[in-house]
Amino acid sequence: MTSPALETEQPLWSPAASPLITKPPVGLLASAMALRLMALLLVLPNTT
Repeated sequence: MTSPALETEQPLWSPAASPLITKPPVGLLASAMALRLMALLLVLPNTT
């Protein structure tokens, strides 16, 4: 009974955990890039 339980938990855990683990970093990177782009857009007009 333990082997089928582990087999059913692994496929459910992998796809469920991977998006939760991959999405937050992607969101943070996207927000960081957006903030940098906004900062550059605000700084460039001032320097020119």
